[in-house]
Amino acid sequence: MPRVKSPETENNILKAAIECFSQEGFTKTTISSIAKKAGISHATVFLYFSSKEDLFEKAVIGPQHWFYEKQVGLIQSTTGNSLEQLSQMVHLHVDFYMKQADYLRLVQYVFGQKERFRSIVNQIYSYTDQYIDVLEEVVKKVQEEGMIHNDQVRLTCWSYFSFLNGISLTFNENVSSEQMNQFKVSAERILGIGMRT
Repeated sequence: MPRVKSPETENNILKAAIECFSQEGFTKTTISSIAKKAGISHATVFLYFSSKEDLFEKAVIGPQHWFYEKQVGLIQSTTGNSLEQLSQMVHLHVDFYMKQADYLRLVQYVFGQKERFRSIVNQIYSYTDQYIDVLEEVVKKVQEEGMIHNDQVRLTCWSYFSFLNGISLTFNENVSSEQMNQFKVSAERILGIGMRT
């Protein structure tokens, strides 16, 4: 009788894979090290993933859809006028991104070897464009209401997105609440909040 796959086990494997791949890279990471970190046998990994390459791709791409849905959810969950919504969204994004260092480190690893991982890179770009589209709509709405001024909204959204990635990769340990607040103020300024015309 075939074993029933558990979503919890699959998620644990993916979390372990993200951590291992982000620290050791694709070549040095072994299925055994991932299995050990996930608390399962080597063979169990292959019940869920056909190969190391399959696991790597799913560890990198799988969270992209979840990230996109999370970002849209953050935007939709905010309240108040458009400017207040944008400010709340920024605060939620900073809090969220600061918890994603291992995953973002893995994405940076992939981008550092674009030719080797071309298919994965293209998929990441596709998800990122979708996220930037949503963010751009929010910023334009605030701009149309005259609450901020920005001549290059899309470039600004990319700058904001890059800032979020940068702080989470650089300051992921022992960040004080004062630093977190400063990150939020800086992120708001990138989008033009607090710099109204």
